[in-house]
Amino acid sequence: MPKNTGSAGGFREGLKRAYEKGYEWFWLTDDDGYPAEDCLENLMKYKEKYLFLSPLVINRDKLEELSFGIKDIETNRILTKVEEVKKEIYFDTANPFNGTLVSRYLVSKIGFPMQEFFIWGEEVEFMRRAMKHGFKVVT
Repeated sequence: MPKNTGSAGGFREGLKRAYEKGYEWFWLTDDDGYPAEDCLENLMKYKEKYLFLSPLVINRDKLEELSFGIKDIETNRILTKVEEVKKEIYFDTANPFNGTLVSRYLVSKIGFPMQEFFIWGEEVEFMRRAMKHGFKVVT
């Protein structure tokens, strides 16, 4: 892009271009993320049931740690270690735009990321907007 609009502007513009081309699913990830080879395949297994899917984000320098914690709403705990992750799915928690898969339908209802955030918080705002519109957010 000719002007630096930060990650927020980049996510907005990329998602908008893909949406305008008619794609049904969008895989959003930061440029410093390294998804596992089967990451997208594993997320796609759940696309019939959920429209906002995120993978676990593991620290590539310390593979036993999560890069960002995820909340287990049943125990009200923040999980920070891979060994603590016992469930297949965690609800209402995600580390958005780190391999997040979202549907066209979801985007049609909530819109695009807000470029006004520039580099901080656009992904969390997008996730919260999805939740506010009644979409299940899962990791």
